[in-house]
Amino acid sequence: MKRYVHATADRGDALIGIYWYTDDCRIIGLSEPVDSGTLDGPYLQYSGKNHLQAWTEVVCDNFSEEDQRALIAKGFKSLYRGRCIYSTMTTTFEITCSSDLVDNEEFRRKAKEYFQLTNCRVEFVPLRHYAAKIELTGNPSVDTYYFDQ
Repeated sequence: MKRYVHATADRGDALIGIYWYTDDCRIIGLSEPVDSGTLDGPYLQYSGKNHLQAWTEVVCDNFSEEDQRALIAKGFKSLYRGRCIYSTMTTTFEITCSSDLVDNEEFRRKAKEYFQLTNCRVEFVPLRHYAAKIELTGNPSVDTYYFDQ
């Protein structure tokens, strides 16, 4: 016997998207309404740029000119990052993140606020893909090894 969960919950103003968690405890990123997302299997995901493509734009929108140059040079993996996606199977928003952040109450509060998830079902899901903060070294061989994985 197959069982199906039909998504009938009102998602309100909730958003999906990509984010970075800054060293000064801010969430920065790009987002869109859930219904504007792209269906990927059972998930609605942000349909715009990925972390690599959005890095310079998001840094320039959120940091002073002086800080922009230094941060862009460190690379898009130099801050904790992740996604907010929507599961159509469980009608739950999943915020993917590093295992270092999954139990961080300040991060959890700010992520829910950024993606407007008040009164929504939310799960924080640690993914190995987002496990580490890695800065570019300037050595092309080393940087290619770390950034191509």
